[in-house]
Amino acid sequence: MKIEIDIHEPGDIKGLISLKNDKYDVRETKLECGDYVFDGELAFERKTYTDLWSSFLSGRLFDQIKRMSEEYKYCALIVEKSYVPYRVKKHYSRMFHMLNSLSFVLPVIRTGGKEETVSEMIRLYEKLQEGELATFRSEIIVGREGDEIEGFLCGIPGVGIGAAKVIRKKFKDLQGFIENVEGVKSLKVGQGKLGKRAEKIIKFVRKKW
Repeated sequence: MKIEIDIHEPGDIKGLISLKNDKYDVRETKLECGDYVFDGELAFERKTYTDLWSSFLSGRLFDQIKRMSEEYKYCALIVEKSYVPYRVKKHYSRMFHMLNSLSFVLPVIRTGGKEETVSEMIRLYEKLQEGELATFRSEIIVGREGDEIEGFLCGIPGVGIGAAKVIRKKFKDLQGFIENVEGVKSLKVGQGKLGKRAEKIIKFVRKKW
């Protein structure tokens, strides 16, 4: 397997790939699009949350995805967990919505760090080699447990990422949250309760479609 890595990517990722299998032909090069290319047919663009948000605002993200899809037979977006400054964190719910929209265009993979990023890239490439193309195309969001639920909750008025994490811990599942939504009144986020935000959440959940 030949794996090309863009020269601007972290050097330790090359080492992590080699640890998976020392027979991989791993090369650093200047890639015109994508950050990692497997055997010239599968490309990955890797983003941290901060980079994802800045490239989304500048429009660079969509250009990168467009060029990847034109250059390679298959492509995917990796979103790697990293430190998130407040200026980005306050837009967390918008990021989740954006990722969900992008997932209709290409696979979006959320990982917990560089090691998981490497494992997911290799896993997806192996699926292609095994002929599981349908699985590849339908693999919309792969992420750490709870990410998808928190992303969904962030779409509710009054729910930020902090409140989403607290709600997920409080309620057993989504159905339990909906049936017992009054319970959000007693939840504490940070130094205090949700207050007026709790009323917004309850009103939204009980709203008739």
